[in-house]
Amino acid sequence: MHDAGLPAAVMRKNFNQPRAILLVSHGRPDLLAPKASLAFDFTSAKALTSALDHDHVPAAVHYLLLDLERWPLTPVGEQRDPIAVLRAATADAHAHGKCVIFTPALDLVGAIDPGGSPSSIHARFHRLIVRPGASVSDVFEIQAQHTEGTLDATSFAPGVVAAVRAIRPQEPVFVGLSTNPNGKHVSALDLLELYHAGATAGASGYWLNIPIAGAECPNCGEPQVDVAVKFLLALDLHAATGSP
Repeated sequence: MHDAGLPAAVMRKNFNQPRAILLVSHGRPDLLAPKASLAFDFTSAKALTSALDHDHVPAAVHYLLLDLERWPLTPVGEQRDPIAVLRAATADAHAHGKCVIFTPALDLVGAIDPGGSPSSIHARFHRLIVRPGASVSDVFEIQAQHTEGTLDATSFAPGVVAAVRAIRPQEPVFVGLSTNPNGKHVSALDLLELYHAGATAGASGYWLNIPIAGAECPNCGEPQVDVAVKFLLALDLHAATGSP
């Protein structure tokens, strides 16, 4: 984003703050956002606990993001019982002085309750994953990026925020945004719509994802950094002027 023209002042305001959580692959502060809090991400609870137990998580990394989905990166057993493995991983994280960000995908519902009706998937997501997950995790992140540019953009994330708040009113809740969710073409305005829906519902913040084609997103193609820059500039303008 810096190389794509994001002004330094906007970069500092959004990311060079302790309240900003930055996913890294090492335990060193980022040179462009040295004040940001650091996080490691895991797609398996077993991998998370193994990293902790083998001292592979540096002291500077305070947050551990657990991204469980119905995909090859999460073991089938964890897909079928994500709350049990979340509970064990969170207990281990707390024993090591770390916090867990739980970011379950909607498609986990199909692994837990494969015979359920597609029309009830949101209700089952709340019952099977959101409410029990919120009672265990330190931070809940909503994978809402698949709703960008759809009618669900104004309802899915607010519904999950409400479900989390009903269980733990003070738990931080982030809304996931993506510049190219699963390779889909979206605009900065699509991200803004989802952002504002989450913020109005009481979300604590957002997770900005700029994916590139790889194991976690085979269809993502090239990273759409310009969409992220336009989104952040529009967000900065809104904050400065109060405009829609």
